[in-house]
Amino acid sequence: MEFRTAILIEAAALVDKIDLPVHEPFALTPRADGVVVRYRDSLTPEQRATASSALTEAFKAAGWGYGQRLARDNRTVVATRLTHPSHLAMDGTGWRAPLGLGLALLDFAEQFSSFDLAYEVAGSMQCSELAAVADVLGALGLSGSAANWQEAHESTEGEHTKACRARRVAAAQFAGSVR
Repeated sequence: MEFRTAILIEAAALVDKIDLPVHEPFALTPRADGVVVRYRDSLTPEQRATASSALTEAFKAAGWGYGQRLARDNRTVVATRLTHPSHLAMDGTGWRAPLGLGLALLDFAEQFSSFDLAYEVAGSMQCSELAAVADVLGALGLSGSAANWQEAHESTEGEHTKACRARRVAAAQFAGSVR
């Protein structure tokens, strides 16, 4: 997953938490340092102001920077630029804001897509823990890595491994019968 996609995922997660009176009042466009929010032409200036205010408050609370682009009347919001915390200035200590959801998922994918790590760790995991890792990797488009984790988990010997295999086979059979 690329950096812009990670930022867009994080922005979308924040937007999902905002209660807006207008359905889909804007579109998000990814940028290298954040996102640009462009408001629908059909919105009144008051609706744009309400949406803009709700967005900037939510993103500001999450540590994002923001700026408004106004129309020629200097009152109507045309777009809002939201800058990801990782791109805001660092203080003198070199500290950066903590990763948001999108960047954390990108980092997770990079770390846990390793074939070697899967075989080192997966055998000691519970089935539910392994399923969570595989589900996240699969959701991030890394189905091959997810399959590696499943295979590594089932490659160990013992009663736990036999039970894992039986559960997976039963789940696959059930999924096939539902279709």
